[in-house]
Amino acid sequence: WNSQPTEESRQAMYASGKFKKPYCSRCKTSTHWTSKCRRTSNNGTDRPTETKEKPNSSSSSKSKGKPKDRALFAAFGTMNVSASKIPNATTWWIDSGSCFHMCGQKNMLTNTKKPEFNRQILVANGHKLNVEAVGSSHVVLNDSQREISDVKYVPNLQANLLSVSTLIDKGYCVTFDPEGCKIFDEDSFKVEGELVATGSVENGLYKLDAGSSMCANVAESLVPDSHSLWHRRLGHLNHHSMKLLKNGLATGIKFTESRTPTLCVSCVKGKQSRKPFPRDKNKTVAENPLDLVHSDILGPVDPSFSGRKYLLTFIDDFSRKTFVYFLKTKDEVPHYFEIFRALVETETERRIKTWRTDNGLEFCNQMIQSICEKNGIKHQRTVPYSPSQNGLA
Repeated sequence: WNSQPTEESRQAMYASGKFKKPYCSRCKTSTHWTSKCRRTSNNGTDRPTETKEKPNSSSSSKSKGKPKDRALFAAFGTMNVSASKIPNATTWWIDSGSCFHMCGQKNMLTNTKKPEFNRQILVANGHKLNVEAVGSSHVVLNDSQREISDVKYVPNLQANLLSVSTLIDKGYCVTFDPEGCKIFDEDSFKVEGELVATGSVENGLYKLDAGSSMCANVAESLVPDSHSLWHRRLGHLNHHSMKLLKNGLATGIKFTESRTPTLCVSCVKGKQSRKPFPRDKNKTVAENPLDLVHSDILGPVDPSFSGRKYLLTFIDDFSRKTFVYFLKTKDEVPHYFEIFRALVETETERRIKTWRTDNGLEFCNQMIQSICEKNGIKHQRTVPYSPSQNGLA
C-alpha cells in the first residue's frame, strides 16, 4: 500500500528498535536525516553543490584551463517583477532564451572593445537592437566576486541578461527548481531522476525535441473538420439536423459545408429496405394431395418432460392438413421425414412429388438428398433470407 504511516505508528516503530529515529545535525530536529536536509550549514545558507565531488580529483583536473577561483555559486530569482516596474540597473536576470550575455549599462563593463562585426539582437516584439561594444562585468556573490566575460553592450536594454547557453558553453550546469535557479560546476554536478524531455541547442537557444506529429495535430486542430467527419461522429445524422446544430443549436460543432454533400455509402446500405414479395393473384393451389408439401422446423423452445424442444411441421398444399413431430435434436429430421412419407403415401395411395423447405442444414444434407433421390421427390429450397417463398410453412 502507498499510504503513509501515522505519527502513532511511526513512534511505535521507533520504540520497538526496528527502525532508527532520524536526526538532523544541522536543524537539530528529529524530523529528517542530515543527508536530506535542505540546509547545508548552521547559519541557514543553501548548500552550493547537489552531489558529492568526485574522489581523488585534483583542482587542476577540475578547472580544465578555467580560473582557479571559479567556485560554484547559485543565483535565486526571488523578486516579483511586474510589467510596469523597471528592474534594477545592476540586476542580472538568468535567461534561457538569450543567445549570449547582454547588458544595458555601459558603465558596468570593463575592457570594452568594438565588436568584430555588426551584430543585431532580435527581441520578442520583432524589433532589432544593435550591439555597440563587448566587455566584461563583475558580480558580487555570497563568497567571492565573479567576472562575467564576453558581455554584449546593447543600449536601451531594460534588463541585464545572463545567457544560460553561454554559461553551459563555459563549463557550468544550470538547473531550475521551485526554489529558484542554480548554477554549478560541471565536474561535480550530477543529475538523478527520470528523463522527461530533451532540447537541442540552435544558435544559442534551446528548442524542445518534439515530434512532428504533435505540430501536425496542433495545425489540424485549427482547421474546421469536414462535413463527412461530423456526419459520422453524430451517428450518421441527416444533413438538415447537422446544419441546425452548427447554426447555434449546439456548441463546438464546426465543419465546412458544401452544396452537394458527399454521399455516405454506409447510410445508403443501412437505410435500404427490402420490398415485400408481390401478391400473386393468379397463384394456384396443388391439384392433388401430396403434389406439394411444405416443411419447416421451430425451436429450440422450452423442453418437454421427455426432453423434446423442436417441432417439425409438414403441410399439404392441397388440403392444408398439418402434421407435427416433436424432436430432441435437429438431426432427427431425416428419420421423421421417412415416417411421414410412409404414413401419408400409404393412406392416400399417392406419392410425394415436391417437398419445399428452406436452406437449413437439417434439410440440406446427404441423408435427405439420398431419400429424395431414392423416392423420386423433388426438393425445392427457397432463396436465402427469403422466407416468404415458403410462407405457408
